[in-house]
Order: sequence, then structure tokens, then C-alpha cells
Amino acid sequence: QVFNSAYPTSSELPPISKSSLTADLQPPVTSGESESSLNSSFASSEAGSLAEPDNRYVARLQARGAARREMAQIRAARRRRILAEQLRREECKADEQKEELLVKRLMRQSQQEQRAATQLLQIKQNKEVIRENRANRQKQLEEERRKEFNEALDREAQLVAAEKELYADQIKQQQELHRELLLQKEKKNG
Repeated sequence: QVFNSAYPTSSELPPISKSSLTADLQPPVTSGESESSLNSSFASSEAGSLAEPDNRYVARLQARGAARREMAQIRAARRRRILAEQLRREECKADEQKEELLVKRLMRQSQQEQRAATQLLQIKQNKEVIRENRANRQKQLEEERRKEFNEALDREAQLVAAEKELYADQIKQQQELHRELLLQKEKKNG
């Protein structure tokens, strides 16, 4: 299985060896220093410097542990989801098998019962067709309502545009009439 995760798996993490742990705790040796001077300087250093590599190591271990726990939780959730899906499929399959067994049993019975079973199957099919038709009709009605609404909006917009045009014409006529009256008044006064 392929897991898509941002967290490394245990196989992707680098292995921790005893030598790498002790190497983290020891200071680097330079060419000019003797081992005794290193040991004395290492022993005389602060107690916090010894704890710092330990803390880093513990922090790495805790981070790895947290990543492993989180991956385990993700895998458990995935397992639960897959199991639930399988259970649902099996329940559906069992229901279908039960229905098939019932139909076969009814078919083995008398001719009258066979007709009743056939009618029952037809009723189920008709019921499904009616449900689909109802859904299709509902979609058609919604589409018609939307279309009628858009047409009404378009008509309303046309009416508003016509009224604006009429109003603009009336204003223009009134302005011209007003200009003519002003010209006539100026001619009388002038």
C-alpha cells in the first residue's frame, strides 16, 4: 500500500547506533591537542554542555516517537475507514442476496404467487421510474422558473430603459421650450 504522508516512516529514519550517540557527546579532536588535555577540558566544562547533546538526543527520540504515534493513528483511522466501507459493502451484498433468495423462493411457489412477485418487481421499477421522473420534472420546473424570472427581468429592464428614454426626451423638450421662452423674453426686453 502507498501512504501519502508528510511524516517519515520508521524505515525512512536513520538508524541510531551506540557509536553515533557517544560521538554526539564527545567534543571534536583537533590535531594539535592531546587526549588528556581534551579530557581535562571536557571534564571542566559546564554541566549544561553535557546535558545539551542529551537533550538533543531526547528531543530527536521524542520527535521520532511523536511521528510514529501520529503515523500509527493515521494508519488506524485508515484501517477503520476501510473496514467500515467493507462492512457496508458486505451488508449491501447480503441484503441483495436476501432479496434474490426471496424472489427465487417466490418463483418456486404457485403461479399466482409468481405473478405477485413479478408485479412487486414491476412496482419497484415503476417506483424508481416515478422517482427519477419526479426529479427530472423538478429540474425542468426550476429551469422554467429561472427562465421566466430572467425574461421578467429583461422585460423590466426594457421598460425601465424605455421610461428613461421617454423621461430624457421630456426633459430635452422642456429645456428647449425653456430656451425658446428665454429667447422670446430677451427679444421683448432687448
